[in-house]
Amino acid sequence: TDCSIADNPMLYDADWVTWLLILLCFYWLISGILLRAPPIWRNRKRHFFRSLVSVAHRGSKSEGLPENTLAAFDEGSKLCDGVELDVWLSKDGEVLVFHDDDFTRMCEPADSRVPTGGIPETDSRALPKLAPPPEQREHFRAGDPAHETIPTLHQVLCALPGPTRLTIEVKKRAKMKGLIDDPRASATDEGLGKLLTKVRALLGESGRLEGGTWAGRTAWFSMDHPTNVAMRRVDPKLANINSVPEMLTVYALYYTGLLPFMRLEWLDIFGFPGDKVDHERVKKNLKGAPPALCALLAGAFGGDPPPIFLAPLLMSHLRARGVPIQVLGINSRAALDKAREAGVTAVLTDKPRWLADAARKQGGSLGLVKVTEPFM
Repeated sequence: TDCSIADNPMLYDADWVTWLLILLCFYWLISGILLRAPPIWRNRKRHFFRSLVSVAHRGSKSEGLPENTLAAFDEGSKLCDGVELDVWLSKDGEVLVFHDDDFTRMCEPADSRVPTGGIPETDSRALPKLAPPPEQREHFRAGDPAHETIPTLHQVLCALPGPTRLTIEVKKRAKMKGLIDDPRASATDEGLGKLLTKVRALLGESGRLEGGTWAGRTAWFSMDHPTNVAMRRVDPKLANINSVPEMLTVYALYYTGLLPFMRLEWLDIFGFPGDKVDHERVKKNLKGAPPALCALLAGAFGGDPPPIFLAPLLMSHLRARGVPIQVLGINSRAALDKAREAGVTAVLTDKPRWLADAARKQGGSLGLVKVTEPFM
């Protein structure tokens, strides 16, 4: 007996599955081709981070000098192409260079004069002197303002050599509705616009904005996505590094094959961690997050460094589209080798002396690849 398609719905199902598989194969074929030979989107911001190779994280963080001080930035700027620093807005409106959201780690906890809050709750005239942790004490000189004073951004900009590439992280207390709710964050939120405006004004005074002598040598970012978006609105021409959610977005687009179809106009510089990510680090960075979420993220992105981050095809794709790639936490030969093999263009280190020595042993070069220049 003849059996028509209309009489057998299973044939419809088979036909639908076949076409779906054909479309998926075609999609992955085109995606794979464009990942390896992407179209170069023009009109990217002009900046000098495409030639950047080495960055001193907080000036010098693990080689005997107190981080984020004038002494650390003097050391880092001599040994690396650029330095990275962190800024907060003090209670009296001063832009200060400091990493933590309180003084516990970097100041003497037993000293009753140390404020219980952080920079946002403290006047710039009432800042405590630094008493750094052991790994930052070998070359620490008590009584020297360059070593024991929390500097202002203005002081750092005046002290840095003009050509030095500068990366500024705008610090902000965590406030993620439904996940993390730090009651102190609201004051920081209210002062965010003031902080960004002041940072931009200081950069302008030091000739680091468009039209200035050292234009194109500064990038800024925040790990907090809304803050990063606000920074692009304050100055759309200043180079910006991705936030944590934006980093995860890039990886999601890459692993689903969608990345080559996206313009990524917001991605000036791609940054990601290259050091150890484990459950403890996730909990520390997402204070108050549900344990199940921390475990899930640690399982997905754990490693030393996380293998999911070191994707050579992704790195070559971004380079071909004119996007520099910076990896944080390169403090050992093994980590440097993995970063080089993955195809990053710049490394951030807590040990600028070690990194400079590693470059000297290789004939003055770290052997990192370069970025394709996307301008006509």
